[in-house]
Amino acid sequence: MKNRSLITLVIIFSNLFFFGQKNTYHVPGTPCDGCVWADPNAGIQQNGAKILDGNGVIATSYTQSACGLDFVQVSNPLYKRGFSFQVGLNQPAAFAIAGIPVGAVIQKAFLYVGASGNLGLFNASITNPLSTTASFSMAQIGSHIDKCWGYSGTYNYRADVTSIIAGNGNYIISGIPVMPQVPPKDADGATLFIIYSDVSQNFTGSIVIGDGAQVAAPGTINSVLSGFNVCATPSVFTNFILISDLQKVLPTDIRLNSLANNFNLPTASQQVWNFISAPGAPPFVGQTTANYGASNTSDCFNLIMAGMYFRTSCSVCGILTIPNQTICAGTGAGFSVPNNSVLTNPTYSVNPGGLTNTTGLFNVSPLVTTTYTTYVTGLNASSTMATETQTFTVFVNPSPNASPTTTQTSCTNTVNAFNLGLTFVPALPVPSYTINWSTLPNGVTTSTQTSATGGIAPGIYTATITTAGGCSTTTSFSINSLPAISAFTFTPSGTSFTVTCAQPTVVINLNPASYNYTWTNGFSAPQNGPTGNFTSSNLGTWSVTGVNPVSGCSSTQTFVVTQNVSIPSSTVTPVAQNITCPVGSPATFTGITTSSLTNVTHSWYSPFSPGAATNGGTISIFNSSAPGTYTYCVTDNVSGCSTCKTVTITSSSGFPSFNITSPQQFTIGCGTTSLATINISSVTTNPVPGGPVSYTVLPPTYVGPTYTVGGSATYTANIPGQYTVIVHDNTNNCETKIPVSIIQNTFGPQVTAIANQQTLTCYVPSTLLQGTSTNTNVSFNWGFPGPPGNVPNDTLTVFTNTAAPNNTIVATYTLTVTDNINKCKSTQTITIYQNTAKPTAIITGGNFITCATETVNFTNASISNIPATFFPTLPVIGYSWSGPSPQQTFTNTSTYIAFTPAGVANQYTLVVKDLNNGCTAVTTKTLGDNRIYPNVGPATYTFDCGTVGANIFPVITGTTSGFSYYWTSLGSVTTASFSSFTNSMVTVNLAGSYAVSVTNTLNGCTNNAVITVVNGALTGDFSASSITGYAPLTVNFTNLTASSSTATGTSSITSVWSFGNGYSQVTTSSTISPVTTYSNAGTYTVTMYVSKGTCIDTVVKIINVELPSKLEVPNVFTPNGDGSNDVFFLKVTNVSEIHALIYDRWGNKVFESNSNTGNIEWDGKNMSGKEVSAGTYFYIITGTGKDGKDYSQKGNVSIYR
Repeated sequence: MKNRSLITLVIIFSNLFFFGQKNTYHVPGTPCDGCVWADPNAGIQQNGAKILDGNGVIATSYTQSACGLDFVQVSNPLYKRGFSFQVGLNQPAAFAIAGIPVGAVIQKAFLYVGASGNLGLFNASITNPLSTTASFSMAQIGSHIDKCWGYSGTYNYRADVTSIIAGNGNYIISGIPVMPQVPPKDADGATLFIIYSDVSQNFTGSIVIGDGAQVAAPGTINSVLSGFNVCATPSVFTNFILISDLQKVLPTDIRLNSLANNFNLPTASQQVWNFISAPGAPPFVGQTTANYGASNTSDCFNLIMAGMYFRTSCSVCGILTIPNQTICAGTGAGFSVPNNSVLTNPTYSVNPGGLTNTTGLFNVSPLVTTTYTTYVTGLNASSTMATETQTFTVFVNPSPNASPTTTQTSCTNTVNAFNLGLTFVPALPVPSYTINWSTLPNGVTTSTQTSATGGIAPGIYTATITTAGGCSTTTSFSINSLPAISAFTFTPSGTSFTVTCAQPTVVINLNPASYNYTWTNGFSAPQNGPTGNFTSSNLGTWSVTGVNPVSGCSSTQTFVVTQNVSIPSSTVTPVAQNITCPVGSPATFTGITTSSLTNVTHSWYSPFSPGAATNGGTISIFNSSAPGTYTYCVTDNVSGCSTCKTVTITSSSGFPSFNITSPQQFTIGCGTTSLATINISSVTTNPVPGGPVSYTVLPPTYVGPTYTVGGSATYTANIPGQYTVIVHDNTNNCETKIPVSIIQNTFGPQVTAIANQQTLTCYVPSTLLQGTSTNTNVSFNWGFPGPPGNVPNDTLTVFTNTAAPNNTIVATYTLTVTDNINKCKSTQTITIYQNTAKPTAIITGGNFITCATETVNFTNASISNIPATFFPTLPVIGYSWSGPSPQQTFTNTSTYIAFTPAGVANQYTLVVKDLNNGCTAVTTKTLGDNRIYPNVGPATYTFDCGTVGANIFPVITGTTSGFSYYWTSLGSVTTASFSSFTNSMVTVNLAGSYAVSVTNTLNGCTNNAVITVVNGALTGDFSASSITGYAPLTVNFTNLTASSSTATGTSSITSVWSFGNGYSQVTTSSTISPVTTYSNAGTYTVTMYVSKGTCIDTVVKIINVELPSKLEVPNVFTPNGDGSNDVFFLKVTNVSEIHALIYDRWGNKVFESNSNTGNIEWDGKNMSGKEVSAGTYFYIITGTGKDGKDYSQKGNVSIYR
């Protein structure tokens, strides 16, 4: 007697073969072409799964598609029939669930129970890992015939237990009836089947479940599942079936999504309660039905449920998890909370913050890194209130703020400054940061310097401050140009001026004349303008304020105006004299200054010349031999005040009179004015005018006593001193002698040459040379080497010598100032230096990036070339670093992280600046790419049937030396063992996917490949030398069976032959060719059962055997119409062609016939259709049998009427 019953637990989830990916759920009611959905109109729904009349059939009861959908299950036997080969678990029984990922959402869970006998109404109790207990009413899903135990039948049950599922762990199940029961009834086992979705995956999982009760007692059963549509070629699939009550009698053939057997459950693997999950036939695009079944010719069994699971990418998945975010303090993070469980009427909330809404859209602005928990609460598919949670973190990086302040130069301040006013949110701790400048201010020497003072060039400066976390702010400020100061000079120069007799009005001119000037002394009326006039009426201390009209800057200078009108006193003796000619002495006068003033000049003015005879000292003696009134003046050389007296010379003689003039005003100077001309004109003789005269001029060097006269009235003087002009009357020999003084003025003008900047740099590449003089009526000229050689101007702009930047001297410049009156010149030289030597730009650092060194640290190793005479003390900084995209540009940093390969066309560039002189230099550097990866390809290896290990290795092309290896298992083969983890070839013990990382030890580059090990299959096949023939038919069979192995595919194959004719044979090698003979006609089924290790297959072919051909000729017939033996008819078997000739005894042909139907008939009539007479006739009959046999028979046949 056979005994049965069993229970199964199944769980569905979605975490198969895919790691670290995200998923979303398909929302019911939205398009999902090809998704699997349950038919709501098929059968009665019990919490989302169909309860249908599953009596004798397995039919679709549950379908679902969702992002990340997958399942887990656990099955245990429970029966207590002592006469079975195994005994089930005692209740309460632990069902250990594993494999549900953290955060997965339970979609559905079923408890299946199969039993021998009717268990009636009963409840199953389940306690979950959280110690929560619930009772579930088990609904009957189908019944069928008894499984050969003599029970009242077979009954299968199911309950929706979704509400009790709480993740992985032990589920304690009890309450399921087992033996002893009256009447007999015993549960075979139970399966807990859990379907869940994992929000971390990015595939669409679909599942189809059919259940009921279908029994084979024994024999073959099949059922068809429907209600689904495969939308795309699945990337992963599996088929499953739940069978109970196998008793290890014979192997059981299983059909998974196929009408043909594609899985064999050997006897050794059979249990009373069997949940089988295997690939089976793959689902195909557009598939809407699937066949599941089993066959066992010697054992009874019960089919409880079956189905398929597959993955596609028909829906967009993997985008609704909440990613971590990184923000800068002071900004917000927006996010959307996904409803991954597709809960209805959801409410959303976030903590910390206590935010709640019904949209799921939130924005938070934490100032410190904060981990948030989101909650979605609503009704799940079982109309149970459920809450889905997620956590994510908002990382907050410090955010910089800048509020720059500046100190600008002004009319009274020449020192500028700035301060970025850098602060951070949060204020503490202060993060590390760098400052990138667009135009680096003078004085900034590090990438963290936030302020500088003095010497900052005018312009707009932009600073981008970036913290270590990547937060940045950009700010700008302006440095104004130094305003033009108010600086003016006096002409004449000085701070003390005197009103004198010589200068009763002091005129002061201010330069530049464009300023706005105001003159005040607090008493006199103010004056405005660049010229001030001062007399004895406005003496005193004055202030003059000059306002620069461009900048508005002003400056004030003070000066004093005093008065000096001291008049000298003098005496002259005699006051009159009389002279005669031609013989006589000249008149002589003596002038004496009688005052205390000693710095005086004695001047004697004659009526003949504007020029005077002058001398210094306290006494002056004047000689003249011309009648007239003479003026004697004594002048104080300090005040210019004079006192004058006249003296008279009388004569009755005829002295000539005349005029004396000098274009040079009786003065000699420099250059073209170093000679003075004395002209004698308007000569009148006395008493008779117009008489002849002669001339001469005696120089200061004349010592006498003789001299000569001549006819020239013009004389040239080239030395200073007193000259005597003589006009001789040739008629009466009277001579008029007039002394005149030639004075000398060879004083050069005052000269000053200055430079705004005497040493030029790259900071200050030019300077203005300014020439000045306290003298008026002067001209300026700058002389220098090189073209044009001179510039006639008081200013000259000088630039650095860019053609020779290493020269330390630009040139020496000479300023020449010329007095335009006396043409005297004064000079001053000034040397302009230059500190413009460029630094030598040098980048140090590696030349290649590799996988082990993916970044190279470039360092500024530049050096200064400034001569020691300029005393360089500051560094050469990395002013600007740049590289190929996506490298960023950085300023004012000594190092630069390079990670992008760069050739000559797009190399790295370093601009360096010598802070000592502001000069820059540029250098470039290339960066090679030595990231050469091993060329690794995938490979597939096969476990030959029953083989316990496979040698696997990656396929590597190109270079294979210098590599290291590391092997890991993937997916379901996490328990696989490796002969080594670090060899290029390893031996593994399980089929599945393995990852190998191949690393180039020279550069650290790693490439990965997936190596697949598949279970081998055995494909049975044979050929027959003949599949049709005639008995007796001998057939030779050739065994074509082979396994998947390319190396040992035909070895170790055992074949059991059943020839269908009562004979069989066992061969232990595929090279053995059995032979059998079919003696009798018929259709024979040849079955070959092949096995190799754990692989088996069955091949069936048909042999058709026919009878051999036969031809027999009768010797008499009676064509008399009595219905018996009326026709001459051959007895033939398998004859294809017949030719018959019949002759009478005289040799006349009375009948002829050809037939390809295998027979002929003769009704006893001749060729004309007339009946032949009774008697004996002769025949010749030839034919061909279907078996190729030829026939040729001759004989006679008798006709009786």
